[in-house]
Amino acid sequence: MTANETYKILKSAVGPWFRTSGFKVAKNYLTYQKRIGEKHFSVRFQCHHQGWEKHKGSSFIVLVQLTEGADVDYAKLSRLTEYLGFEQLEFIRARQNRVLAGIPPITRPYKASDDIWFRYFTEEDVHAWAILLLKHVQNVHARVEANR
Repeated sequence: MTANETYKILKSAVGPWFRTSGFKVAKNYLTYQKRIGEKHFSVRFQCHHQGWEKHKGSSFIVLVQLTEGADVDYAKLSRLTEYLGFEQLEFIRARQNRVLAGIPPITRPYKASDDIWFRYFTEEDVHAWAILLLKHVQNVHARVEANR
């Protein structure tokens, strides 16, 4: 599955919420952006640079940022997982292990600072990740909105 095919699945799964929540699609990768007060809240879905491998699948990451300006190219991006608690990270670890069932599973608990790339092998994997991660993005967005 190419990165473009993956972005298409992600966009169909998460795009409606971003659109109805006032986000616009920004340039580069699959990035949604919304002005909140004087700042810009951005969410980027980025496929791994090594691409699809026939026997391993591929992965993507979700990055978020709150910046002064709209330029997402030079801002420090934070992993979505940095905003998640232990139970949320454990759920992600368990989901990751289901996707990677044919490979020895990750056994240590995730930490918020871990660089977690969401592994997938099928379109269903991408869609399921998109739905799960959108819920976390919605919660982070609500906290940012509440603290502006």
